[in-house]
Amino acid sequence: MEETPEQKNQTLQRQSYLLRLWAVRIQGQVTWHAALVKIPQGETQGFTGLESLFEYLTNQTVAIELPIK
Repeated sequence: MEETPEQKNQTLQRQSYLLRLWAVRIQGQVTWHAALVKIPQGETQGFTGLESLFEYLTNQTVAIELPIK
């Protein structure tokens, strides 16, 4: 079944990820690591800190031009 133009616009406005977070202790310092799996593509992106995760998500959302309603 082919998407309607409205459904294609909806797809541009929504992104789904599975987020995994875990803490790593290095020389007594705790650092959070993360992995994002893009749904449904299954592409995985890894991050060695929360700052890089937030930067990636910001870049992903800023790049999308939303239609004017």
